[in-house]
Amino acid sequence: MPASTLGHDPDRVVARTALFAEAICTGHADCVELRATRQVRGVRLHFVTGHGGSRAASDSAALPLAAPVLDAAPGQPPIIALAAWAHGQAPHAAPAYGTMKLAFVHHTVNPNGYSAGEVPAMLLAIFDYHRYVRRFNDIAYNFVIDAFGRIREARAGGVDEAVIGAQAGGYNLESTGVAVLGTFSSAVPPPPAIAALERLLAWKLSLHGLPTRGHVTVEVDPADAFYTPFRPGAHVSLPRIAGHRDGDLTDCPGNALYARLAMIRRRAAGLAGTPATVTLAPAQPTVIAGTPLYVSGRLMALSGDPLAGAPVEVQQLTATGWRDDRADHNPRRRRIHCGCANELQSQSARPASARAGDRV
Repeated sequence: MPASTLGHDPDRVVARTALFAEAICTGHADCVELRATRQVRGVRLHFVTGHGGSRAASDSAALPLAAPVLDAAPGQPPIIALAAWAHGQAPHAAPAYGTMKLAFVHHTVNPNGYSAGEVPAMLLAIFDYHRYVRRFNDIAYNFVIDAFGRIREARAGGVDEAVIGAQAGGYNLESTGVAVLGTFSSAVPPPPAIAALERLLAWKLSLHGLPTRGHVTVEVDPADAFYTPFRPGAHVSLPRIAGHRDGDLTDCPGNALYARLAMIRRRAAGLAGTPATVTLAPAQPTVIAGTPLYVSGRLMALSGDPLAGAPVEVQQLTATGWRDDRADHNPRRRRIHCGCANELQSQSARPASARAGDRV
């Protein structure tokens, strides 16, 4: 396993005084042998004990799902909640939020051939290594998919949000990271894992109003440019669905998985259909608690074409979670329709006095 700082960056500035390898899951072992291609000094081995248990681990239907559940493109795939595998482990700090421009695909460099019941322990081992050895705030990835096609919420902060991870040095502020559990340098991920990856990417990018195909220009974070082959602050064009190696100095996600990304992009695009964007603005900047908030805006396809007559479902994020105010008493959503000029008008009541644009 090559020792390198490149590829993943911590959540805070640290001195680059040590090189790290990715975590390796050995399974049951009695001893460890360390070999090096040249003389090295000051080598440290960090042992992490996996302790995930087997609580209904092979039955994803018995595991709690992450909330909220939001329809976009093919619909939100089942995402197993963080609490199902974290067993009370907590991030070092509250999550931070950025923007979404692209998704990076990773592999975790774990041995393949694991059982469904071993997955929680493997995830906890990765969390412990990232949190306590690498000193990240949390596990690096936003989502992890196992060989059985089960998607798990990884980094805390909300599956629907642009949570800043520690998964792609130089681009974390503008991306999300999805890791497939295993090593895919020569082996291809099983079909259930590929299918889950395609559906997750189609949903997540569509949810943020992004296409699954094409490229996007992003700026290399100057503080983390050493993870990349580019100069600090460079504006580089990366695929909307990128392999980790597209942006950083790494072999991730392995040659076999990387070779499948073109197919994954095509299939994700087919699932996504025609994503749309909506712009909404309030009629007044300040809202008094209990009074209606009137908003209006425009609904358009990503091409810029209007979507007149299309239904729109509106949800409200409050301090206690997602809620809706609607006349049809639907417990999840409120539907409004786009007029002939693709204009939207709606109203909802905020739970407390706030400025428009506040996160409540």
